Amino acid sequence: MDFFVVDKARFPNYDRHKIIRSKIEQYLGNKPVYTQLDNNRLVLYRCHCGSDYCSVIACDLEITEDQVKWNNIAYEDGLDKEDALELDEHGITPIEQLIFDRKQYQQVFNEYLEQYL
Repeated sequence: MDFFVVDKARFPNYDRHKIIRSKIEQYLGNKPVYTQLDNNRLVLYRCHCGSDYCSVIACDLEITEDQVKWNNIAYEDGLDKEDALELDEHGITPIEQLIFDRKQYQQVFNEYLEQYL
């Protein structure tokens, strides 16, 4: 989960808990994935600035009855392929797939919600 400090004076309606719950709903597949890149890929990590155009590590989320799959985990920055830097320059190698047991995956998020929200 990505977290950052928000100036409450400038953004009085900012609700950190609401945002975290919304993101968890995306991870669990209960809510459509939203990114600034409009590509429906789940953001696993983003730059501390909060802009997806700066850089993210994202995946395609696939949920079956028994498994959660993070497919095609890769670096993205919103640039066209011909304008993008080579991944080797960042030292990032795409990962084809990570597979999780669905019950264990959901339990991790449920425990997080119970402990922190």
